[in-house]
Formats: sequence, C-alpha cells, structure tokens
Amino acid sequence: FRSVAIEAAQKYIGSVCAHLDVAKQVDFDCKIGSGSVDLRGVFDQSAVLANDTSFGVGFAPFSETERLVLETERFLTLKLKKRLPALGEDVKVMGYRSGNDIRLTVAAALVDSEIKDGDEYQSVCEEIHDKIADLAPKITPRSVSIDVNTADDPELGRYYLTVTGLSMEAGDDGSVGRGNRANG
Repeated sequence: FRSVAIEAAQKYIGSVCAHLDVAKQVDFDCKIGSGSVDLRGVFDQSAVLANDTSFGVGFAPFSETERLVLETERFLTLKLKKRLPALGEDVKVMGYRSGNDIRLTVAAALVDSEIKDGDEYQSVCEEIHDKIADLAPKITPRSVSIDVNTADDPELGRYYLTVTGLSMEAGDDGSVGRGNRANG
C-alpha cells in the first residue's frame, strides 16, 4: 500500500501545482499506521462522536456569506488562475458579515517568476481585488469590502511571493481555523 499511496500523492500534487517540480522539489513519505493510542478507543464506543480532526461534519444550506467565500475561492482557483499565471495554487478566502456588510480577506500566494517587480505585484493584487468586486454583486446584494494579502508591507519589501505558488515552502502547512462553530 505504501507505493500506491506515494504514487497517488505524486500524481495529484503534480496535477494541481503548476509551478512545482514534484520530482525535484518534493520528498514523499508514507506513514500509515493504526493511529494515535489516545484516539483508538473513540472507534470502539457505540455512541456517535465527532472529533474535528477525524470526522467531517457538515450542514446545509450555506449562508450567503459562506456561498460568497466558496464562490470567490472557486473563481480565483478555477477561472482567474487560468488568465493570471502569477496567481498560485494556495488561495485562502475568509468572510465575515456584520449586519449588511461583508468583509472578505484573501490570502493569495503569487509566483515570483511571473512578476517582475513590486509594482507588478501590486497590480496583480489590484486585479484580484477588482475581479472579486465584479463577482460579489452576482452572489449578494450586501456591501462587500475586500482585502488582498493583508500581511504585505511594500515599504519593507514584504510580499506574499512564492517560488511554487504554495505557502508550504515557507513553513505554512495550511492549518487554518475551519468549522469552529457548533454546526461545523
């Protein structure tokens, strides 16, 4: 099973990460085991339990804000990325609604080989912002504000710029708060 798992991972990563040379830039290892001793007893119990690291919990329908977040992420990764090669694969979208206002925060890894300088980087971020601003009214009538790559600091030369289009190259494993509500 080890070789099957590694081959599947290599094939998948190669298919979704356009700027990553899987053979040269990624080491794959397979560590499939019986799981944590602390959690094995959970599976022996007759009661239905949910542990957010082990089980999927969902609900429907999506709220308007959730739909906006999902459609924004899909638009960026499935449509805009085809027209904007500087946009990497690692895109995270967070939404917050207060009353009639929705705020979207987008973290979009950009690819350094596709951007010549800070001005072009800013231009790409503005294009991402503007395309989301065009999309939002098709999903919600609410006021939507959009922030892109909020950790950037152009004066200090800090940009969300990557070689591969993935945040993992800088030690970010992609662990973000998901489903921190009672219903998922």
